[in-house]
Amino acid sequence: MTLHTWNKAESHSATLASCLATLGSGDVLLLLEDGVYAALDQDFLLHFAVCRRAGARLCALAEDLAARGISARISPVADVVGYTGFVALSLQHQQVVNWS
Repeated sequence: MTLHTWNKAESHSATLASCLATLGSGDVLLLLEDGVYAALDQDFLLHFAVCRRAGARLCALAEDLAARGISARISPVADVVGYTGFVALSLQHQQVVNWS
């Protein structure tokens, strides 16, 4: 199980597509910093749906959502976690991969 992090505003990049292609059962993609904007992008969410069916989970960092004023607008597909949740995810997963 791997925790993947994404912190870029681009939700249509080749790097993010590569990240999505590697997600498997038990993996988590955590959106943070400007990466939280992906939780508003319907095309990204459609691509993530394939990963979700394979057992991956999508999370977004609450503090970054709030800082950008988009907390109430993100898809319910994304679980919102705070810094404590981020630490917990880091401890629950065997490795952490930053895709930025």
